[in-house]
Amino acid sequence: MRVVTDNLGFLLGGLLITLELTAIGFVGALLLGTVLAVFRVSPIPPLRVAGAVYVEVLRNMPLLSLLILMVFGLPVEGAVELRDRPRAVSVSWGHERLVGCRALEPCH
Repeated sequence: MRVVTDNLGFLLGGLLITLELTAIGFVGALLLGTVLAVFRVSPIPPLRVAGAVYVEVLRNMPLLSLLILMVFGLPVEGAVELRDRPRAVSVSWGHERLVGCRALEPCH
């Protein structure tokens, strides 16, 4: 329990960031979903095709595949630059301390 109380500031900061990202994701998904729904029912053929392509390609792709593509594929291709990104996100507990690479910290 002392570990939690000693790191309460970090935990609350992480909670705040999680809530911010959730709100941003919700608004982004609402906007994108509304636009794509309008595209799908549009009388303009190119918009219908664009909506159909999105649904058939991206929505039918497993989420894990998209995650792997975004985290490992885009930085390699130079599309985004991620500095100090984690090499591993798995966490294993051992004798009240983290063993191995910790999530959100770069492994050296």
